[in-house]
Amino acid sequence: MQDYNYLAEGIFEITIEFSCCHFPNASSLPDYWVENKDALVNYLLLAHMGKTWRPL
Repeated sequence: MQDYNYLAEGIFEITIEFSCCHFPNASSLPDYWVENKDALVNYLLLAHMGKTWRPL
């Protein structure tokens, strides 16, 4: 779906995987969040960087 959305609609998607297990136990999700929160938030903040267009 990512390729189609990018090529056909210009929509950029990302997939974030926190674990090597495809379906981790729900009880382990808070630990994954604590371990990866800072990196994820910093990555999302980068969305505000890049080209910006201003009307002339």
